[in-house]
Amino acid sequence: MGMHGYGEKFDKAVKRVCRMHVRLWIVFSILGILLVYLCIPVIHASRWETPLFDKLNREWNLYLGLIMLGSGLLILLCSLVFRLPSIIIYNRVKERTILISQYTDDKAKPTKKRWAKLRKQKKAKEIISLATSYWVLANRFVGKGKRKQGDSYFNGRVYQKILLSLLAFFLCLVSLFILFPVAYILLARWDAKHTVYDGKRLFFDGTYRELFKRWFIYYGLIILTYGLFVFLLPRRMEIWRYRHTHIEGEAACLGGTWQGNIILGLLFTGACNLFNILTLNLLHPLVKAWKIQYNQKRVYLDGSKLLFDGNCLQLLGKWVLWMLLCLITLFIFAFFIDVRMRKWTVKHTHLEEERQQIPVI
Repeated sequence: MGMHGYGEKFDKAVKRVCRMHVRLWIVFSILGILLVYLCIPVIHASRWETPLFDKLNREWNLYLGLIMLGSGLLILLCSLVFRLPSIIIYNRVKERTILISQYTDDKAKPTKKRWAKLRKQKKAKEIISLATSYWVLANRFVGKGKRKQGDSYFNGRVYQKILLSLLAFFLCLVSLFILFPVAYILLARWDAKHTVYDGKRLFFDGTYRELFKRWFIYYGLIILTYGLFVFLLPRRMEIWRYRHTHIEGEAACLGGTWQGNIILGLLFTGACNLFNILTLNLLHPLVKAWKIQYNQKRVYLDGSKLLFDGNCLQLLGKWVLWMLLCLITLFIFAFFIDVRMRKWTVKHTHLEEERQQIPVI
């Protein structure tokens, strides 16, 4: 990227967003989605009469459905495909810039107001200059630096996890998953609070307000895609979680994320599950170790990559012991396995000495 900051993609995205009427874009996008979504019952009515469309003959239902489908796809093509990538890039850089300003000079609110003012005035060059100046400031924390030697460990208690899990389950159940963000943040904060990497404790600063905004969008996508978006949801949630998980005393402005391909992650998870089925779940510890290794090696916290040195054989030995304890205690020990697994994972996870700004584009 050089001294230019976030590159040409960001420049183009800012110029496109500054020319865009955001409210009008949102209205057209929603209109396109509704047309595509509603065309299905209309086309369906061309084959069987329904109370909603029984006044129209079948041919008119088919024509009307095809017109709605074509119009909706055209609007989506213009609104989403050509505009949405620019909006995503623009918002990601905006969030990173505000984070950097909060960490470097404690001016998050003034920077946010200044950015909004420049956006309203459609001053693209000034927005690019503002983002680039803070990108340069964050580069002061980039490079290698030795950390104090310390152990990695997890000190969360089993009863805490059980109580929080029950509370999270109850919140999701009674609200039909509308309160899922509350449950998710409760567990994420507890996990970060009790996790220490190389002597440095983690903390989580995600807010309910931000996650609720995302969750309502995800909730809508689940409905509109007839549940297919559920397969992409876990990785999306992980990326947001690591973005808001920080290391005490480290440069939070460098950013955190899960740097993996969501589609490849789904394929890898599917392959592991298939292996479990073919082996009748007898080699489950190996699969569990592969998943942990795959995930941990793609996590970045405050610009530092996580290093994982655990292996399958280590976990296999522990798993056999845990299964024996389950049999001896009439499966009461099964409630302890999840926390024991977390302790083993954290124990074998360390922070890389090199620090870098995590790309947002």
